[in-house]
Amino acid sequence: MSTVTRMMTVLAATALLSGCALSAEGEDREVSADAEEEAAVGVGPAEPGTLETREELSTFDFEATQIRQAELIPESEEENAGEPVGEHCLVSGEMNERTSDADGERYAIGFEMRLPADWAGRFLHQANGGRHAMVAASRSADEYDGFLAVAPGFNLPQAAVAQIWGAQQWDQVAEEPGDITTALSAEEREVVADVHAGAVDSAGDPIYTSFPFDPGITNEDWGWWTFEASVMLDPMAVGFVFSPEPADPAVLEDLPGYALEMDIDEAAAGISDEGIAGESAMEFMTPPAPYDLSELEAAGSKMMVVHGASDAVFSADDTARWYREVESQHEDARDFVRYFQVPGMAHVEDGVATDQFDGLGALVDWVEHGEAPEHMEATARGEGNPGGVNEELPDDWAADRTRLLCPYPEAAHYEEGDPEDAASFSCRQGSG
Repeated sequence: MSTVTRMMTVLAATALLSGCALSAEGEDREVSADAEEEAAVGVGPAEPGTLETREELSTFDFEATQIRQAELIPESEEENAGEPVGEHCLVSGEMNERTSDADGERYAIGFEMRLPADWAGRFLHQANGGRHAMVAASRSADEYDGFLAVAPGFNLPQAAVAQIWGAQQWDQVAEEPGDITTALSAEEREVVADVHAGAVDSAGDPIYTSFPFDPGITNEDWGWWTFEASVMLDPMAVGFVFSPEPADPAVLEDLPGYALEMDIDEAAAGISDEGIAGESAMEFMTPPAPYDLSELEAAGSKMMVVHGASDAVFSADDTARWYREVESQHEDARDFVRYFQVPGMAHVEDGVATDQFDGLGALVDWVEHGEAPEHMEATARGEGNPGGVNEELPDDWAADRTRLLCPYPEAAHYEEGDPEDAASFSCRQGSG
C-alpha cells in the first residue's frame, strides 16, 4: 500500500524523530482563498523541501517507542531498479514491546522510515499490502489525499481459511496423501473447478469468494500460494492470529498435518468470534465499512486499486465485487475511486503479464493535478528491464511489450497496429 498525505505536519514531526529535520521551505503550508480552484482538482503540486542534520536521538522520548537505528545513508549505498537511491535518513525502531500472557513470547510493532535529503514534498506510507490501504480508506479517510492499494486482501482471515480449505481439496486427489504437491492427477479438472468456484463449509455456505480462470494460474507464484503457503503460512495465521484462542504450539512441528486435519467449519466460524482478544479477526483485520467511502469522497481524496487476475491468495473476483458494491452506494464513485485489473499477473507481480506500471505516478497526477487515470500503460519485464526480469514471460513476447490497464469494468481491446504496443489498444466496456 502507498498513501499520499495532506498532513504536512506529520512528515515534519517524522523528520525530527530521525535527527534530520525539514528546512523552512518544506514546512506546513497555508491554503489561501485563491486556492479554492486548486482544491477542486486536488491539493495542488507537492512543495519540495530539504533535510538538514540535527542532534542525535538521545533526547527522543515517546511512550512505548524505542529508536533502534538512525543513520544517514549516502547516495551510493542503495539502488532501486538499477538507479542510485538519493541520500536519506534511515530510522527504524519498535513500538509496544511486550511479553504475551498467552505464549510467553516477546512481541513488538516494528517500523522503518527513509527520509530523503531531497524531499519531493509527499509523505508515503507502505504497509501490509493493499489490505492496510483498504482499511485506512475506511477508518482514516480524512487523513490522506490518496490511496494506492495493490493486491488488496481486505478479507484476509477469510482468504486464509479458504487457502487451507483448498489444500484439503487438493489432498483428496494427491498421489501421496499429505503431500499436496502430488495432487494433479486424473481428477484434477474437477478439483480445479471446485477450488475456483470458491471455498465452502460443510453446509455449502461460502467462506470467501470465487477465483477467476486466467492463464496466469500456470505461474510459479500461483503454485507456491496454492501448494506451499496453504499448508505452512496460512495454518499459522489461522491457528495463532485469526482464531478465538491460539492453537497449541505443538502444531508447529507438523503444520501441513495440522492444516489438512483442520475443522474448516470451526475455523470459518472462529474468524468472527471475539475470543480472548475481545475483537474478532474480521473486526481487526478488515475495513469496518468497506463499501461506504463517504468520508473519503467528502475529503476530496482519491483511491486507486490494482489487482492481478491470477493472484492465488486474494481473489480479483472479491475486489471486483467490492468495486461494484462501492458503485451501488456512490453514484459518482468513478470520480474518486478506480479499480484496475492486470490480466495474468500473480500476487503483486510476475505471471504471464505486463506487470510494470506507475500506479503512484498516476495517483499523484490525480490528487495534485486533477488528472483522473483513464488508463495506465503496463510494460512486460523482459530482458534488460532495470526492475528485474520476469522469467515467466512467453518466448514470443517482445521484451518490452506494453498493454493498457483499464478502469473496471472496461478492458483493453485491440484496434489496429503493432500488437506489442499499447497504442494499438483502447479501453472500452466488455472483455478484451
